[in-house]
Amino acid sequence: MALELDRIGRALGASRTVAAVVPELASLLNDERDEVVTAGLDAAAALTRNGFLPSAAVANSLLAPILDMYASASPALELSLAWLLGPFGVQLEPLLDESGRQTLVRAFVDYASARPPFGDHPGVALLQPARSLLAPTIDGRALPSLLEYTVEPRGLVPLAVAFNSPAVFATFGGVHKHGLVICNVLDKLTQSEEECVRATLARALPVVGECIADRAAPGSESSVAMARAVRDVSLVLLSDSRPEVAGAATAGLSRLLEGLDTALRTRAKACALAPAADIRFFAPYAPVLLAAFASLPALAWRARAETVSQWAVVGRFFDHEVVFGDFAPVLLGLLTGSGTASAVRAAAATTLVVTMRTLRRSQLRNELCNSVLAELARGKSSWRRVAFVDVVAAAVRTCSRAFVKDKFLQSFLDVANDNVANVRLRAAAQLVHIKRMLSLPLDTYLLKKLEDIAAAYASDPLPSVAAAGRAASAELARIKLVPAVRHSVTPQFEDDLQDQRKAEEETKLLTLSEASFLKRLLPSGSGSATRQAFSSRSRRRR
Repeated sequence: MALELDRIGRALGASRTVAAVVPELASLLNDERDEVVTAGLDAAAALTRNGFLPSAAVANSLLAPILDMYASASPALELSLAWLLGPFGVQLEPLLDESGRQTLVRAFVDYASARPPFGDHPGVALLQPARSLLAPTIDGRALPSLLEYTVEPRGLVPLAVAFNSPAVFATFGGVHKHGLVICNVLDKLTQSEEECVRATLARALPVVGECIADRAAPGSESSVAMARAVRDVSLVLLSDSRPEVAGAATAGLSRLLEGLDTALRTRAKACALAPAADIRFFAPYAPVLLAAFASLPALAWRARAETVSQWAVVGRFFDHEVVFGDFAPVLLGLLTGSGTASAVRAAAATTLVVTMRTLRRSQLRNELCNSVLAELARGKSSWRRVAFVDVVAAAVRTCSRAFVKDKFLQSFLDVANDNVANVRLRAAAQLVHIKRMLSLPLDTYLLKKLEDIAAAYASDPLPSVAAAGRAASAELARIKLVPAVRHSVTPQFEDDLQDQRKAEEETKLLTLSEASFLKRLLPSGSGSATRQAFSSRSRRRR
């Protein structure tokens, strides 16, 4: 056998003509001994990796004996067969006609569906054939026939499709005529109760979102259909009682939102995408995000914090009533919960501030700010006042000085004199950042009040608060508030430039009035309907 393998190896290395070695390769594949057949499979894999498939006739001559093995392969050959069909399928597919392509698909489906999920073999190896069949080299015409066989709820087939769904969506998802087919596949995959199928599909959600954002126009029929399909799939995955599935769905949904946000920002810069188109595009995901909150307890605290931080897009893209009526109460609930991890509370505070800052209507900004002050700054529980300090810290990092001073500063100074030591300790860490936001002579009174608070902390009976107060007083003394020098680059000048950019962004977001915003939201030519709807909504509110 060694001599035979050596001869085959030399033939493969020296000859550029596959026809010269096909008979010998076929004899190895038809041998009764597993070790000889394995050697033949390895040789065939090397053959296909090097691209030695010059004609359909040669391809068919190798296809027949290899596919015959799938009906009676011994366990010793299964792994080699699975790895072989990956590169072999990619090389064969362009050479096969429709009948040959169907034969190849049926061979994989029959082989995979006859095995239990994973079994004693590495799942990735068994899924390799599907990855090759769903590669971008396949003609789009083959997709419907391929999906016809791969949506059967048997064995490894749903798992194979879920595993390869990123390739499917990336290749065909943006094509209108295949969009509904993809939606049908998503629906059938979620009907599977297998944990591995659902968890694998959840990990593919980010790729689905990127495909929708990149290849389909927001508001188009295919885009809306796929967005709703993703919404329905996500709701099923998030409601799964198994932590592995719900956790993967929540994490996948977070990355999906991040990808959508990035993609739409890019599109907006390239083609001046209207904010109204963004809102039409994101609207189907609102109930999904709300359902995602229910799955948070199943995640570790790091995953929960990362997930909550991704929800900051809701203020920019969702309808304002949805943001104010649905998301804000849930975020406040995360902030006020006594058992919430500090990292999750910080993420919720940042998300709440970003949502407040990006609301396009000043009325809703003020309402949300008043809710924060009523629920947190004037809350009876010390946990609520600690949460308010976290919100102020997030606002200092995110918003302009004018925004912070207008919305939060006076309330922060009141909370800093709290009777609870834990609140004072948390507030001490923000005194230095607050001073950097003040300017003289306008904020002389606020500066004096800030320094008095630091001095009171330095003499606090609790050692930890006293230490924090002494450190804050020393740092405050080193900060000199002087007018910014506009002709030199100093740290204060750089802070001023950054603050100016933040203020300009906040002003820009407020330039859209309610009437103009609703006018953009509706299709062109409906100006009178827009004004009528706006007027009726305004009367109902009053």
